Amino acid sequence: MTDRGDVSTEPFVPVAYARPVKRQPGWPVAIGVISIVLAGMSLLFTPLGLISMAFTSSAMRSAGPPGMVPMAVNVLPMQIVMALVGIAKGVVLLIAGIQLVRRRPSAAALHLVYAVAGVTVAVITTVILMHSMLVLARAPMFAVMAAGLGPLMQLAYPLFVLIWFCRRSIRRQIADWKRKQLSTSPGIAK
Repeated sequence: MTDRGDVSTEPFVPVAYARPVKRQPGWPVAIGVISIVLAGMSLLFTPLGLISMAFTSSAMRSAGPPGMVPMAVNVLPMQIVMALVGIAKGVVLLIAGIQLVRRRPSAAALHLVYAVAGVTVAVITTVILMHSMLVLARAPMFAVMAAGLGPLMQLAYPLFVLIWFCRRSIRRQIADWKRKQLSTSPGIAK
């Protein structure tokens, strides 16, 4: 205590301020959840579609005249192949979405694999559908164009993913995840 009362003569030491916390961007969770939901829908509805195709083709075989095989029965093997590819895409997208929510660097590569497969399948589906409508069903051109819009809508999310993960700022953020993952791994010298 000094002559003035309770004023201390100790030198003033400023309090160390905490560094501001850098907020993590929210896009990995948002896109990851969208990927998980779309993958879940694909994994649920694609097998149901296969089951309904099997019942439809057996009903068509039994309903038609003997010796005549309806067109839908002939297309069935290609539909099964495309459905199996769709299931595989769903599995890749599900894993990619989970990895993205967890901010794992492998999420970007898995999303790009899904995007390339999605674009490829959408183009093949559109070509097959238009060919079957033009040649086999002899549908008018406007019906072919309208039917082609469905498979082309399959391109929306794969194209978004392709564009998003090819952006330079996103690639930098993912590279930061990789550095953070390496620096926090046990057994790695800091």
